[in-house]
Order: sequence, then C-alpha cells, then structure tokens
Amino acid sequence: MRTAKPKQRQEPVRIPRQARAQKRVEQILRAAKTVVARKGYTDLKMTDVAAEAGITISSMYQYFPNNGAVISAICEEYLSQQRSNLKEAFRTPPGSLDEVIDRMETLMQSYYQTLRGDRVLKKIWSGASIDKSVLSAEFDDTLENVETVHAAARHFVLDDKLAEFRKTLTVLFGFANAAVNQAVDLEDTEGQRTIEIATRMLRASWNVGIHPLVAARSDLTTA
Repeated sequence: MRTAKPKQRQEPVRIPRQARAQKRVEQILRAAKTVVARKGYTDLKMTDVAAEAGITISSMYQYFPNNGAVISAICEEYLSQQRSNLKEAFRTPPGSLDEVIDRMETLMQSYYQTLRGDRVLKKIWSGASIDKSVLSAEFDDTLENVETVHAAARHFVLDDKLAEFRKTLTVLFGFANAAVNQAVDLEDTEGQRTIEIATRMLRASWNVGIHPLVAARSDLTTA
C-alpha cells in the first residue's frame, strides 16, 4: 500500500494545446503502445517509438524528454478515464452509505477488468509498478478520487469526523489499488479470485472504519 507521495513525476516537455500538437502527441502514444505490444515495456526505446510514429527523434524530444515521460502519459490517459468513471458513478448523490461502498466495489471490478482486457496497458501497468513517475500519478489520482467520494458522502458523517473520513477513504482507495495491481499480474482465474477476496475485505474495512463516523440522524438514509 502506498502511503507517502513518491518523488516528482515525469512530464511532457510540451503540453499540447493546439489541435496539431495534440494529434502529434496522440500519434506518439499510439506508436509507443504498438512498440510495447511488439517488444515489451522494458525494451521501449525513444528511437523505436519515433520510427513507428514516422517522425524524427528530435520531434519526439519536442514533446517527451525520455521514454519514462511517454509511459507516464499512457498511464495518465488510463487514470484520467478512471477518474471520469468515478465522477460519473457519483454524479447522482448516494442514498445511503451501503450505496457508496456498492459503487466503489463496482468501480474496483471495472478498474481490474479494464487493465485485464487491454494487453498493452496491462504490460505497461505491470512493468511500471515501481516507476516513481507512475506511482506519483496514481497517488494524485487516489487523492482526487477520495475528494469525489468525500464530497458525495460527507452528509452521512459527523462534522467533527470529516477529516478522519477523508483519511479512511484514502486508506481504502490505497488498498483497492494495491489489490488490483496484484490481481492483474495473476492468471485470469486467480486474478478474479483475488478481486473477490479484496472486495470482501474492502466491505469489512468499510464497516469497521466508516460506520463509527456516521451521524445518528434518521434523515441520513436519503440524499
């Protein structure tokens, strides 16, 4: 479980704003995924990506300083989609705390299935599991997801317990991330079994960690 923010993330040299630059970045990332599919994550080289994209290596360096920044950008695409999924899941306020954990469990399963179903992303995610840049991106993603759930469910919690609620959510998200990262490295049956066990543990931890923070008011069963 990751409890401390890793060191500085790798960032693109140029943040694409114009349509032409955005298309070039998309072209580079598509090429990088193709190279990873063919050669694997650990053998990713900037020269290979440039050749696959049909551009010069100097053009590559205009957007990405090294292959770590390319990998970070691919991971950020995935994390961004997962953040959007979570925000959509909590766009409608939950009617109870049980509904909150139900939605979180569904999202954890979706998180796992997405990684499992994308062969290239699975290779990258597994290979980058100790990459400081990727860890930092995942940490930032966790904090944003915590804030989304905290805002959606805070009306169930006593005012003087809101800080503890946020911290507990952070721990639970960290556990869920760790479980998925472990499960995706296993073969299909064992991976799914790991997610099933993690789901039970997540709910048990939720009951122990969250329910003592709940305000005892009858109006808190509805949004």
